[in-house]
Amino acid sequence: MTMLKGFMVGAPRAFVLIELLLVLVVIAILAGGFFSRNNNIADSKSTYQMSIGRSNNTACIANRTVLKTSVEMYRMARPNEPVDTEHMKAAGFQTPSCPQGGVYAFQADGSITCTKHP
Repeated sequence: MTMLKGFMVGAPRAFVLIELLLVLVVIAILAGGFFSRNNNIADSKSTYQMSIGRSNNTACIANRTVLKTSVEMYRMARPNEPVDTEHMKAAGFQTPSCPQGGVYAFQADGSITCTKHP
């Protein structure tokens, strides 16, 4: 093997241990920022936990919107029957559920509430 201005010619260049350690340090810093706790919030959740909570809340809102459309279709098809998820499932209507296991309640004004997400 010959040396050409500080580099070896002809040999495959491999990662050096220091380069790998530097990459691991950068990944650790980025992960530490993502999984760190927020001190200004009372419950002190990490960024990851807050992201999951927001996505579950958004999914619950979307499910309630779909459920509201299904309730309207159910009321048009069966005007004299009570509206709840069991009757709707039996009739073959789509009844989504809360991603965190909350229970949907049908209000008199037509709104739908969740026990987990206000």
